[in-house]
Amino acid sequence: MRWANIQDVMFVPVVALALLLFAGGYFVPDIRHAMIYQPRADRIEVAMEELAGHERGMLRAKGKFLTFAASEAPPNLKALGVDLARWPSEDFLFDAVVQPNKHLRLRALPRPEAVRDMRVEARMYVAEISPVGAVTSRGWSP
Repeated sequence: MRWANIQDVMFVPVVALALLLFAGGYFVPDIRHAMIYQPRADRIEVAMEELAGHERGMLRAKGKFLTFAASEAPPNLKALGVDLARWPSEDFLFDAVVQPNKHLRLRALPRPEAVRDMRVEARMYVAEISPVGAVTSRGWSP
């Protein structure tokens, strides 16, 4: 076999590999979003709905919301009746603050190390509960 034939034979796999790497690089953000970010985002949305339900129960039982800062979240979540073993606190911090309009704002804030390690996107989930117990708004903020 001559040297020119070997070069021709090797050219096809090299080009195919380059195209495969290019296509893979193009789709990596979509794959990361679908396989890593979206399942964790779905888990946070379910957890925040659960937390809103516990806060509405606290409002009915005691007539006021239970507020807490992110640093005080675990004991307050336990006081609300949240199962901390299933709670997604490895990637997010949670807080609950009463706004001037008397609505309760619940936030799931991404932990800096989780964003750095690309386990979650750099955005927070916010839900607001009105003084009568209705969820007035919820969703991801940038």
